[in-house]
Amino acid sequence: MRVAFLACGVLQLELEQVLQQIRTEGLFDCEITATYLQAGLHIDLSGGRSIESKHGNYFCPLKKKQLHEPLSLCQYCVSRESGAIGNE
Repeated sequence: MRVAFLACGVLQLELEQVLQQIRTEGLFDCEITATYLQAGLHIDLSGGRSIESKHGNYFCPLKKKQLHEPLSLCQYCVSRESGAIGNE
């Protein structure tokens, strides 16, 4: 079996650490690969704003607005809407 992840480049370091642990411990008997969207896709999203990291969480200024667009990848992104920053 082969398992493939499509992930945000912002999370590449964290996901690679988890995948390495899975491979090292032999938790699954399958080939695991990951493809990362370029982090540059998240730069200057809205008037100079970009994805922010606070307390181990990611926040996006356009998440709420773009989430329900038919071609948007936002539904797969782990970021939260920027308005949630004050709640962390």
